[in-house]
Amino acid sequence: MTHRPAAELIALMGSALERAAAQIGDLTRPVLDRVYRRHPEAADAFVRLSSGTITELEGRMVETTLFCLTKWIEEQAMVEIIIHDSLPHHAMTLGIDPVLFQSLAEETADIIIATIPADRGDEREAWVQVRLGLIGAMAKARASPMLARVAR
Repeated sequence: MTHRPAAELIALMGSALERAAAQIGDLTRPVLDRVYRRHPEAADAFVRLSSGTITELEGRMVETTLFCLTKWIEEQAMVEIIIHDSLPHHAMTLGIDPVLFQSLAEETADIIIATIPADRGDEREAWVQVRLGLIGAMAKARASPMLARVAR
């Protein structure tokens, strides 16, 4: 991967995100449709945990995922803290498999990446880099001793 200044990566990601929003609109439904195909049990978890409307909870989850993806370049430490706090809480308190968080990140990034034209390899590279970084942080959080106790 080409090393680029953070400001350039952020601009490339912003261009791709704007294009995806123009082509798709709200990413929530396409992301959740893909997650539910991979993890049918996730739909039941959203129903169980929503305190009102399920679409509100789904929207917040995709919004938080987008926040983590878009802030990864400039605020990696903050995003890692969010992940390392959220995954154990959701697993231990709410009974949510941490793999669902990874699926949300993968599907959100993949939907955006799929809208990037072939001649915009720089945008694709930026999104792939962030996708890999965020998923790596999630894998690290899932390997924590706290979550290992839950998995037993």
